[in-house]
Amino acid sequence: MAFSLFFSFFLGIFSAIGVGASETHTIKFINQCGHGTPCLVLNGQNVSTGQDYVVDGIFSGIAYLQTGQCDTNGEGCTLVEMNLVNPTCAGCGSSVDISLIDPHIFNVEASFAYYNGCDGLGADCKSCNSANCAVAFYAPEDWYAQRQCEANNVCSFEILDSPTNQS
Repeated sequence: MAFSLFFSFFLGIFSAIGVGASETHTIKFINQCGHGTPCLVLNGQNVSTGQDYVVDGIFSGIAYLQTGQCDTNGEGCTLVEMNLVNPTCAGCGSSVDISLIDPHIFNVEASFAYYNGCDGLGADCKSCNSANCAVAFYAPEDWYAQRQCEANNVCSFEILDSPTNQS
């Protein structure tokens, strides 16, 4: 039975201004369909199932839509990996990618794009709407899949959508 699931994942990155110039990253989920559960995992622990998550400092974690087939670290599902940090040198900024490296497999369409800095940089659902996702990691050396942003205070918008061509 075909079903349509639309899940948007809004990721805002804000840098606090003041002494020490600390940075704060906010990850916000919006599930517009009501199917599946967004999961945000940090160090092997699920830190959000859809609630806003705020962290002071660098954030390095994963996100996926739990459709019933995903393990704790997103095994068996399409994975979005993220390292959110304001750059301190060239090549040291934020990075987001879609991973289908085994044991991760395609289960939902996925996309993301930066805005408020690096506008439009990312990967769209049209490019990752099947197991042949052209913009995903399949092996650790598939660096072309990684999208880096060298701007402070960037945001990223992410969409996960279940395939409608299921039989």
